[in-house]
Parts: sequence; structure tokens; C-alpha cells
Amino acid sequence: MKKSNIILNLIAVLLFGLAALILFWAVYPFSVISHYTFVEGTGFVQQTEQPFSFETLEKTVKRGEIVEFAFYYQKHYQVEGETSRSLICGDNLITLTSFKSNLDTSDKIESVIGRVEIPEKASLGECYLTYTTTRTLNPIRTYTERFESDIFLVIE
Repeated sequence: MKKSNIILNLIAVLLFGLAALILFWAVYPFSVISHYTFVEGTGFVQQTEQPFSFETLEKTVKRGEIVEFAFYYQKHYQVEGETSRSLICGDNLITLTSFKSNLDTSDKIESVIGRVEIPEKASLGECYLTYTTTRTLNPIRTYTERFESDIFLVIE
């Protein structure tokens, strides 16, 4: 009888511990990365609402050429993400290749210069890029970030 009480108490403690872990995973506020924009005369300003914005470095680009863009971040934890990206020109949606993103952690604001080749099938006119990154924080929780570039012009 005494052994069975010890086993039951041990099982109860393990179940309570598992429930506490699941609750922690579900509700603990976990900030993996902070995103910033650069404002002339002010400096870096933290972005708090999605879609986060990033700046294209060229305002006009031809089909087949590369458009460069910059975004600023501060990564707090080493968590890998899967990033999908699209080019939107008017009603034309072009899905670009996905990739794994694993930016370095840092105590200061870092910058990344990205490059995308504008496909030949892109429509002429105003276009913008969208990025969606999904990070798995723990076995029961994911975090999705959406990014959108400023508008640039695709010409012939």
C-alpha cells in the first residue's frame, strides 16, 4: 500500500509539472526579434505593428535586374525561421523561392541588405515585396512575422 501511494504521488507531481510546462509554453511572452525602421533626423524607431516595413534601395528597376532592400533588427534568441516571399505588381502575384532564415543574435541593432531579381514575367508599374517568416518557438507555439517593402517602379 505504501509503495502504491508513493507511485501515485510521483505520477501526480509529474503530471502537474507537465501541465505547468505546457502552460508556460502557451502563454509566456517570448520576443525573438525586434524590427526597426530608420527615420532621417530621428534614428532608429522600433516597429510594433505588422506588417513590418522595409526599404527598397532602388525606386526604379528593370525586369531581370536586382532590387536591393534594407531592414534593421535586433535578435534576442537563436530561433530559426522559414521565410516565404512574393513580388506583387498590381494584380500580379509572383511567388519567389522560400528559404531558411537564421539571423545572428545581437545586443545592438543590425542591418541586412537583401537582393531579389525581378522576374521577366513581372508586370510593369508599381510593385512591392512581401516576406512572411514563421518561427517555431516550442513544440506547441509558432510565431509568424509579415513584412512589406515600400513601393518601387518596374520599367522595361
